[in-house]
Amino acid sequence: MEMARGFGEEARVTEGGLKGRLRVVEGKVKGAVGGGEEERVANCSSSDSVWKLNQGGHHHLSFQWRCVIYQSMAEELSVWGSPLQTSGILAAGVSARSLTLLSGRIIEWSGGGKLVPTSRSSNGSSWTLDRWSSTAVQLEGETWVLEYQRSALFQGSGLIQSAWEISRLRTQRMARGLRWRLALARTTFGGGGGGGGSSSSYYRASEGIQPHFKQPT
Repeated sequence: MEMARGFGEEARVTEGGLKGRLRVVEGKVKGAVGGGEEERVANCSSSDSVWKLNQGGHHHLSFQWRCVIYQSMAEELSVWGSPLQTSGILAAGVSARSLTLLSGRIIEWSGGGKLVPTSRSSNGSSWTLDRWSSTAVQLEGETWVLEYQRSALFQGSGLIQSAWEISRLRTQRMARGLRWRLALARTTFGGGGGGGGSSSSYYRASEGIQPHFKQPT
């Protein structure tokens, strides 16, 4: 992760715009992988390189182009961004995401209930989006990010731990859904015919519904 971040930090001070910076990254990656793996390094700096347009999905940005520089079973290095101003949600799942800004500017609003923006510019911004976290972002035009992500299979926690975390989150969602259905049943059928019973039943239903909104997923 630190090596990939170093490639990006060295590339962003290079002249020649995005293509020049990508040439630096590609050269560094070829030198790092070696062992005949150089052929797997894509030429994203070429005019005929293939960039995929994502309109949501993994990155949840409205308009975002992406090119994979290097990919193996263990890790992936890619560059993504947009020539246009765009905004959306950046989210990390099983694996953390190491991000280095090559050009442009990003304004970020992290979680925690505080609407205090963080401004990231290409004069020295590298950061990590932790696992299972998300943040709202706005990208200025011509903003490009180098991203490194390591597969959950090769992380310290291992695949079993990651699968357990996914199962735990799904169980929590199912439990909240069950509480919702039980609360609805109490409201509809509970409390008998008396006014006091109906009032008590509605109060218990409200208690069951409340955690569902306080802890969204």
